[in-house]
Amino acid sequence: MGTRYSNGSAMAGGTASKDNSLRGVLYPNKLTYTLSGLKILTGCGMVVLGALALYHKASYARTAVGLWAGIVVIVSGVLGAFSVRTGASR
Repeated sequence: MGTRYSNGSAMAGGTASKDNSLRGVLYPNKLTYTLSGLKILTGCGMVVLGALALYHKASYARTAVGLWAGIVVIVSGVLGAFSVRTGASR
């Protein structure tokens, strides 16, 4: 049996229907934009803190983990925002 959603549409067998009637339910654009923006801001904070750790010569700063991790998080946020903008859920 399919799953019934609040908008009255059904999902059979775990796949969305071909008319994209569940697009807003399964892939909420506003939430994804918000989380992507938070990832970008968090990544920027990680880069700043990593740079400060390098400047103050903290114990693990020589590996620049804060910088690398911040860059990865920023790229992840940008890809999330880009996926919403291009409609990647189609």
